[in-house]
Amino acid sequence: MSENKIYKFLFNKKYLVLSALVSYWMVLIIGTSLPSESLPAFKVGDKVIHFIAYFGLGFLFGAYRLIYFNKNKKNVFIVILIVAIYALADEIHQIFIPGRYCELFDIFADIIGGLIGLGIAYLILIKKWSKIVV
Repeated sequence: MSENKIYKFLFNKKYLVLSALVSYWMVLIIGTSLPSESLPAFKVGDKVIHFIAYFGLGFLFGAYRLIYFNKNKKNVFIVILIVAIYALADEIHQIFIPGRYCELFDIFADIIGGLIGLGIAYLILIKKWSKIVV
């Protein structure tokens, strides 16, 4: 398969990726805006939930940027920056939600989850893409 066909395939799917990203981010915003008593109890720790939530955000946002704006390394930095800023803003926002708290380690879990999600998106879309093209 030539690079042209692969790019065309991914480019045609960019709106699907954008829709998934927007929907996921909206669910994340709503979920973090709920008071703690409205949330279901999970058997895993709070930090694991933060990691998983931001893993999904990092993956989808990374996939969107890499597909929509090409294989530009600047896109990786933009995703890291926006995910980190959003993690910080989200934690500060939770100060005003009943039963929720702003915790530094939650921010770390968010950023690490976002970085690993972005890394997986990068490996799939760039490294795998490059191997297919060669």
